[in-house]
This record gives sequence, C-alpha cells and structure tokens, in this order.
Amino acid sequence: MDVVAVVSVIAVISSVVVGLSGAGVSLYGIHRTAQTARATQVRQRKADSYLEVLRLMEAKAQWVTGSVENLKTNSDEEFARYFDGQYDQPVPDLPALSAQPVMRAHVAAFGSSAARDAFKLWLAATAPIDAYFAELGFIVIESNNGRPPSKEQLKPLLDALPAEERARAAFAEAVAADLEK
Repeated sequence: MDVVAVVSVIAVISSVVVGLSGAGVSLYGIHRTAQTARATQVRQRKADSYLEVLRLMEAKAQWVTGSVENLKTNSDEEFARYFDGQYDQPVPDLPALSAQPVMRAHVAAFGSSAARDAFKLWLAATAPIDAYFAELGFIVIESNNGRPPSKEQLKPLLDALPAEERARAAFAEAVAADLEK
C-alpha cells in the first residue's frame, strides 16, 4: 500500500473521530443546558410560590394587627367616651377567603418538608385568631349590647398573637433554608 494512501486513510479516520467527538460534546452541552434551564425554571416557580404565600400571610397579619389595635383602643372606655363612640384607624384589607386554599396548594406543590410542617403550625396558630374574629359580632351585639369587647374579652385574642408571629417567622425561615439549597 502506498504511504500517501495510508496517511490519507489515517487523516480521514482522525477527522471522523474528531468530528464525532465534537458532535458528542456538543450534544452533551445541549443536554446539560436544557437540564439547567429546567432546574432554574422549577426553582423560580418555587420561589414565586413561596413569595405569594408569604405575601398573603403578611397581608393577613397586617389586617389582624390593625383590627386588634382598633379593638384595644375602643375597649378603653375613657378613650371611647372622648371620641363619643367607636374610633377606627384604617385597616388593610383582609385577604379573600379563597387565599387560604391557594396558599395550601402552593405549599403542597412546592414546599419542602420543613416548609409544609411550618405552614401547618401557622394554620394551627391562626385558628384561635380566626375563631375570635368569627365570634366578634356575637360578643359585640349579644354580650356587650353593641359596645366593643372589654379588655378581658380581648385577652384570648391577644394571647394568640405571639404564637402566630412565631409560626410565621418559622415558615419564613423554612422557606429561606429551602431556597438556599
């Protein structure tokens, strides 16, 4: 066999090997890019979902805080006499009742185990607050003849607030830990 032919065959084989290797590396790079894009998209959806839950939690907490401040102010009889009845500061809107199932769905879909546990604790901590506000109309109309709740009647509500704050903070910490992974 001619030396030129052997060199030509070796050159062709080398070119094919280099070409196939380049194509393999290129395909692997495309595959890794697609995997990274998918992982980034899932991470972004998780972060957006957590932010929505935290936003709704904070909106509810602001409503509760504003409402409690108005109730405490109006339970002070001297203050109420000064204003000749009720005195209410503006209170942020309470999130719609449909917000809680949305929050549950977000946490169920994207929440880590720690975030789901912390969310359950937050729901348990908000239950007495929700129950108090559900009974508030009865307290004011039936028990107090239209007057605001007394300081003694406010005690169950005031006692429940620190647990809600701790549970909300624990959920935020679980979210932060999950997103740092």
